[in-house]
Amino acid sequence: ETQRFMCFHAPFIQQIASRYALSDILLGKPLPAAAFEQLLVWFMQQPKSKSAPKLSQVQWLIDSHARLEQYQAIAKKHHASLRINLEINIGLHRGGFSLNAEFEDAITLLEKSNNRIKFLEEMLILFCHFNKMTRNGMKDFTQRESKVYDRLIAIYNKLAKSNNKITQDNLDNFISKHILSV
Repeated sequence: ETQRFMCFHAPFIQQIASRYALSDILLGKPLPAAAFEQLLVWFMQQPKSKSAPKLSQVQWLIDSHARLEQYQAIAKKHHASLRINLEINIGLHRGGFSLNAEFEDAITLLEKSNNRIKFLEEMLILFCHFNKMTRNGMKDFTQRESKVYDRLIAIYNKLAKSNNKITQDNLDNFISKHILSV
């Protein structure tokens, strides 16, 4: 029985967090700021017991610098800490950060968050459709995706030089355990 879930809507998040006290819930899409705040308040109003839903069960998905700033302001307003994942645009244009200055600015903002937002304890990259694209002869796409991966590793290495929490061991784990191709 798994305790790891991907959810897309607030009611599902509430139900899973309530039913599975040890669940780890990854959002499958970013929530609008107002919906995020409503859900955050719901978590904060839960009783403080082992079996009660906890905000720490949720990994929020961030797809832009603007959304990161919104979530950060809401978390600060409610004195809450968040676990987040940054969505990377790998070329399908379904949303997410391009690996450019906006992404690096988001990393800088996270570093200055005074641990209000937890990021880079481990990194998870989900390259959806990678195998399917290769099998279907879409080599241009997989080459672009590979370039995104290389750029992400370069950014990770740059961060490792300025942040002692990011080590070569973390990067090795990242590469060997968390690059998923489905």
